[in-house]
Amino acid sequence: MSSVPPQPQQTIGVCPPARGALLAQLVQQSDAPVSLIVCADLKVAEQLTEDTRLFNLEAGGKMPEPEILVLPESMPTNADMREAFAASADRTAVLSRLQATRKVKKRTGKSPALVVLTDPTALVQPVPAIDAFVSHEFTIKTGAEVGFKDLLEKLHALDYDSEPLCESPGHYAVRGGLIDIYPVTANEPYRLDFFGDELEEIRSFDPVTQRSGAAISSITLSASPRLKLEVARTGLAAYLSPQTQLILVEPSTLETAFSQLAERSE
Repeated sequence: MSSVPPQPQQTIGVCPPARGALLAQLVQQSDAPVSLIVCADLKVAEQLTEDTRLFNLEAGGKMPEPEILVLPESMPTNADMREAFAASADRTAVLSRLQATRKVKKRTGKSPALVVLTDPTALVQPVPAIDAFVSHEFTIKTGAEVGFKDLLEKLHALDYDSEPLCESPGHYAVRGGLIDIYPVTANEPYRLDFFGDELEEIRSFDPVTQRSGAAISSITLSASPRLKLEVARTGLAAYLSPQTQLILVEPSTLETAFSQLAERSE
């Protein structure tokens, strides 16, 4: 017997300060592994991100706190290089998490939901083809035979920059049997301690003081946004689980925004 897809639901009369509470409730009540929330613009998305996090914390830990990310717009090449790279890296981080969950059909009670907030412009912008993205991403774990030189070659292939000190996303530095790496999808860099080709330990570290921090079991490395990969024909859809929950904030406003984007592309 085939399952019946959920019917669209509409909630009206929700004032902006209460939207975070409603979104938190919709996410926690659903068994969808991913919730994609489309807002009128990025400022609204960022504000709803903070509000949704707040109301999830106030839920008192009854459900795992969801992982909430913002998919920003990529910036034109003539924009500030650091800001443009940061925006592209944030997009890469979201794509990495989405592709990791795209085969999950149902969220269990102990697994946190993945929530992505975005706006029409960011939603329709090109993304790498899923196969190309996956082939340029890999995970390394403590205790694995990684290969010191092999890892350096892979970092070069991912278009990471070799620097004296690893201080920014997309950088790596080599010191003796250590490799410091700042993944483009991470909020902090990591120090990899090798014994020959065996990865003995991974620790986070402070890019300012260069002091090592907590031990980490594994890290995932994605390609630098500067690396030009094949473009996905179906856009973001290829990265989404079939059970993704789609939430539209102010649908009438979004309809106008998507219409304007369509007119510009003609």
